[in-house]
Amino acid sequence: MTVISIVKLSKRPGISNYIDEILAVDSAIFLLSVFLSYLSLRSAGLTKRLEAFADNTFIIGLALMVISGFALSFELF
Repeated sequence: MTVISIVKLSKRPGISNYIDEILAVDSAIFLLSVFLSYLSLRSAGLTKRLEAFADNTFIIGLALMVISGFALSFELF
């Protein structure tokens, strides 16, 4: 949420308009990862498969957050 506030304070047009949308999608990816992790704890048959999918989803969310952070920092400076 701090990054979204920094994007809104920046008056420069450009990639910062897309960064807040990317971070909104990123929060949905993290929510999906948490949901899948919860399901892997509660399910009996699909535990390993759901756990692996939750881990992969979390890594994708982290990568997307790092990429958008780098894009924001390069645009501001």
